[in-house]
Amino acid sequence: MVAREDFCRGLLMKTVFAGFATMGLIFGGNALAADLPVKGPWPVPPVYLFTWTACYLGGSAGGGWGHKESADPTAIITGAASIPLVTVNPSGWLVGAQAGCDYQFSGNVVIGAEATFSGGLIEGHSVLPILHGNPGDSATATAKIDALATHNWPPGICL
Repeated sequence: MVAREDFCRGLLMKTVFAGFATMGLIFGGNALAADLPVKGPWPVPPVYLFTWTACYLGGSAGGGWGHKESADPTAIITGAASIPLVTVNPSGWLVGAQAGCDYQFSGNVVIGAEATFSGGLIEGHSVLPILHGNPGDSATATAKIDALATHNWPPGICL
C-alpha cells in the first residue's frame, strides 16, 4: 500500500511540472526589452577638464621653538675680554591666514599670487652677568618672533 502512495505522489508531481512547462511554452514569449531599438545616437558623456584656475583662503595654527647661541664677535679679533656665550631657547605659538589665486592659461601654464600672514608669540630670554659692572648687575638677552608675512607670484607648468 505504501508503494502505491509513492507512485501516485510521483505521478502527481510529474503532472504538475509538465503543466507548468506547457503553460510557459504557450504563454511565454521572448523578452523584448533588450531588443528594442535605440531612438537616436547614444549620448556622449561630458568631458570634465581639470583646471588650476581658482582662488583660495586658508588658516593655520601651530607652535615653534628654537635655539640661539651668541657671543661677542669683536673679542676674537681684538683679544679683549669676551662676553660669555649667551644661549636663548625661544618657544611659543603662531596663528595665521593665507589667501591666493591661480590662473591656468590655455595649455599647461599657470601663474598665481599668494600672501600669508601669521601672528603670535615665540619668545625666549636669557639672563647674563655684566662683566665690567657692579657685582650683581645683569642684562637680559631676548629672541622674539611676533609676526611673519610672505607673498609670492609662483609660475608653474601642469604635467
